[in-house]
Amino acid sequence: MADLKVKRIKKLDTTVINRIAAGEIIHRPSNALKEILENAFDAHSTQIQILVKEGGMKLLQVQDDGAGISPEDLGILCERFTTSKLQKYEDLESIETYGFRGEALASISHVSYLTVVTKTRDSPVAYKAKYVDGKVLGGENSGIVKCAGNNGTQIAVEDLFYNIPYRKQAIKKASEEYNRILDVAGKYAIHNAGISITCRKVVGSGGSKTTICTDLQTQRAPPPSTARGNSSGNSSGNSSGATNNASKLKVIQQVYGKQVSNSLIEFKKDLMENRDLRVKIEGYCSSGRDNESGGTGVALRKTISTLESISGSRNNGGGGGMSFLLFRIIQSVCVFEFVG
Repeated sequence: MADLKVKRIKKLDTTVINRIAAGEIIHRPSNALKEILENAFDAHSTQIQILVKEGGMKLLQVQDDGAGISPEDLGILCERFTTSKLQKYEDLESIETYGFRGEALASISHVSYLTVVTKTRDSPVAYKAKYVDGKVLGGENSGIVKCAGNNGTQIAVEDLFYNIPYRKQAIKKASEEYNRILDVAGKYAIHNAGISITCRKVVGSGGSKTTICTDLQTQRAPPPSTARGNSSGNSSGNSSGATNNASKLKVIQQVYGKQVSNSLIEFKKDLMENRDLRVKIEGYCSSGRDNESGGTGVALRKTISTLESISGSRNNGGGGGMSFLLFRIIQSVCVFEFVG
């Protein structure tokens, strides 16, 4: 028997640790968009503009009009576990924001070139910083510069997975990644109805001419009678406080189409008296009829077709009760929220 060489245990380099951790959070461009969008909602944004190039692999840019980031915080912005939403462990019991761990931007900066331009409302100028591997490129003293900019924050993610070749090779089609981005943007638009979300893509560029196509655009709700505070508040409140059911239905129509929105059935359930749950459930569910007439997306129709073929081969044309139940669930478009 050959001698087995015992390998010594070594501590991994910090860069390796952070890159592995980033890969667990950012699998594709739509994951990066999710994290950036949640930061924008937590900053009380009312308008969010998304620009995508090559499915988000070449460029994923998100501009919001939220509270902005203090220039004093830019030095540690992309370090892991740096956050304004959590101070002590007990704060988790009353957390009212989408995110709280402070890993999103850190993870993105370890797998892309990240640029941040931000301006708070009380600042006369904006500030710009570029990040690589969680650190300001050029150092905090010279890497953070003043520039022109609008109130809020613009985050640009460029060359995603430039340093992870196998992950980049696994992403085949830019069109598929863009559809995932649209899906994420659409779902967040519905649950934050009243916040204007625009998603555009660069569809062609030649010489000095660049063509940009808008595929999603939702409207901002009228200003509420009282202004929102600047402290971190309940981001889910954006969809129920500043808007009404009509605006939410309008966003659903913009995302899923008029045929789906017209067939929706509203439902409400008050479970506040239930000591184990103490929630209110409000939402809309489609009857499925719109899907039977061809109103579904391509991916959904393919899924239904696949299930039909599986059901037919196994049941030989009979006993399809369970399959029918599955079809009805899959075909429904269900949008609901927990309130309270």
